[in-house]
Amino acid sequence: MIKKGKVLPEQEWMMEQLLQSRNDLADAQKIAKLGSWTFEFATSEVKWSEELFRIFGLDPAEEPPSWPDGHERFYHPDDWQRSFDIIEKAFAAGESYSLENRIIRISDGSVIYTSVRGFPRFTEDGNITGYIGTIQDITQQKQIENELWENKQKFRDIITNLFEAYYSCTLEGLLLDHNAAFTRIFGFDPNQDMTEVKISDLWQNPQERSKYLDKLMNEGFIRNYLVNTKTISGEKIVIMENSHLVKDENGKVVRIEGTLVDFTKQTQVEEALRESEERYRELFENINSGVAVYEVIGDGQDFIFKDFNRAGEMINNDQREKVIGRSIFEVRPGVEYFGLIDVFRRVWQTGEPSYHPVTLYHDNKLTGWYENFVYKLPSGEIVAVFDDFTGRKQAEEELIASTHQLRSLAAHLQSIREEERKVIAREIHDEFGQVLSALKINLSTIEQKIQHIDHPIIDQEILKELENSKEIIGHSVKNVRRLIAELRPEVLDVHGLFAALEWLMDELSNQTKMKVDLRSTVNEINFDQAQNIAIFRLVQEAFNNIANHAKATKVQLDIRKQNNELVLKIKDNGIGFNVKNIDQTKSFGLLGMRERTLLFGGTLEVKSTQGKGTELRITIPFNT
Repeated sequence: MIKKGKVLPEQEWMMEQLLQSRNDLADAQKIAKLGSWTFEFATSEVKWSEELFRIFGLDPAEEPPSWPDGHERFYHPDDWQRSFDIIEKAFAAGESYSLENRIIRISDGSVIYTSVRGFPRFTEDGNITGYIGTIQDITQQKQIENELWENKQKFRDIITNLFEAYYSCTLEGLLLDHNAAFTRIFGFDPNQDMTEVKISDLWQNPQERSKYLDKLMNEGFIRNYLVNTKTISGEKIVIMENSHLVKDENGKVVRIEGTLVDFTKQTQVEEALRESEERYRELFENINSGVAVYEVIGDGQDFIFKDFNRAGEMINNDQREKVIGRSIFEVRPGVEYFGLIDVFRRVWQTGEPSYHPVTLYHDNKLTGWYENFVYKLPSGEIVAVFDDFTGRKQAEEELIASTHQLRSLAAHLQSIREEERKVIAREIHDEFGQVLSALKINLSTIEQKIQHIDHPIIDQEILKELENSKEIIGHSVKNVRRLIAELRPEVLDVHGLFAALEWLMDELSNQTKMKVDLRSTVNEINFDQAQNIAIFRLVQEAFNNIANHAKATKVQLDIRKQNNELVLKIKDNGIGFNVKNIDQTKSFGLLGMRERTLLFGGTLEVKSTQGKGTELRITIPFNT
């Protein structure tokens, strides 16, 4: 028999189990941040679990607040009326309720989010006695939801404002979502209903979409995939697509998501670039000049052949495959002495193109004259366009030698000609001049004798004929003297060049009635005989041209020394002429004067304006 007040072992065990259950429930509520409550209609008694006190920031030793007056102070002002109305409505109808609101914790004034649930309690006969419920702290969950919502909103904003087109669609191609860029690329009306749009209808070739889907299903994603598509108006465009499969929690593919970029212009640019590269390669290979492309090593320490055209192979007798990848110093050992490396480095450093003139190159394999034009590519590579001038240089040297020989021959012929003129002038003087003078003297003697003879046969007619004969002989003597002077003026050999030039001026003035002025800062001219003759003939030819063609009234001869040269200027006020026509017409006089000047290292410059006269400028070096 069990005595009163004594706890049986079974009861003790049950009490321990009950206490453990309560502790477990408290721990569970604490972990879940879930507090429980009861409210009895009959007594208005409110009971809270320990965790609910913690949620509200109250001491569990306190009495729980009454409903509804004691609760209002805990609720956020914006949430109290709504919460009160929902709960009172549920109490009146005997229904369960669920709501979310914000609570202001008493302990620290912080605002937390809670989820409130209430369930009616009934007697056995079905009468409501009160409510039992829970209040859970869902602040962390709410923060995560808010962050998720914000992230979704940010994602939507990004998608909406993305320059690239975004889309999602079913495997069959039915459009599920898109952004404004998608509408713009394919030409849709921004206000158009897109629910029936199929991505597959925008592909130019359905077979291409089948290949695309096979690749996407096999790999799960596709990157930088070029697709030939079309706008709703039928305009053909090229897009670049990046897409991937989206699966549900069971691994089933539910949709395709991707981004698109209108690649039409890039494709056109690439095609134009490809065509440009083909044209460049065709030009590169078929240009007559050699072209070499070099990669620059370091700061210009070395230059490596990267490309070499066919003309370059022919010019330098090289094979492209044996040159590409090798240093210029290895292929062209004499390049530094040649001077081209300095040009390479200057162009590489400044970026400015540079010209390397025709220069002699020599190594143990190659010798020749080469011209180079060097420039820098945007990629930093150096390009040299070069031509072989060896044949032309040899021809120039041969031409120079030939010209030198011809001028030497011309000088020799001029010397012979002048010598012959001198001999002819002497012979004319010695033979004809003396004979004519003797005849004139003889006729004068006869005339004097006849005049003292008184004979009827001799009449005045004979004396007149004698006088005429004397005049004819006198004219002949003058002509002989003029001819001798023209062949070789005695004044040049006897009195020198300066006196001979003055004699030419007098002759021009006497023959043409022109006013001829001399301006000279030179008292005497010290040249050898050949130079004196050449200068004399140059001035003589100039005066002859003026007399025959210029129609001038004034002539001026300036003589001066300048920079170890004798400078003669012959200027007239005649009709002038077009200087450009000198080399186009048979102006042998001026051409001959130029050649005669060149024989002595001099120059001849001609300035003339039609209607304003002509000026010749002759320079002869003193050290020639």
